[in-house]
Amino acid sequence: MRLYFKCSDCGNESPFPYSANDRVSLAQEHNLQKISCQHCSKVSNFDYKLDSIKAEKGKTNKIIILLLFVISIVGEYFYFKTYYRSDLEYSMQGFMFGAILILIVPVAIASILNKIEEKKIRTFNNYRTGH
Repeated sequence: MRLYFKCSDCGNESPFPYSANDRVSLAQEHNLQKISCQHCSKVSNFDYKLDSIKAEKGKTNKIIILLLFVISIVGEYFYFKTYYRSDLEYSMQGFMFGAILILIVPVAIASILNKIEEKKIRTFNNYRTGH
């Protein structure tokens, strides 16, 4: 989850330097007195503008999902290589089970990670402090 704010001076979005699960914990755990815009370098005081901080999907989950699919592809390669070069006779059911398992596990993990991140983003963006 990536936090950002819209600069009141230049109107551009700048990344927020801290992370938290909601705005209240963000205000309690961090000093929000001097945070500057990445584009115009204007220093903003967020004590009274906590609701202007928004959350969106970050790159971390995308990288994890990409790595899972790369590992899955490598796993498929070695699984099929072992299946075709082995002298043992494998049943077609075992072959299909392995192929499906290698494909389904990364997809399931990716969907779970996406749901968790979407819930965090929804919680952060919907919880207003009134400031």
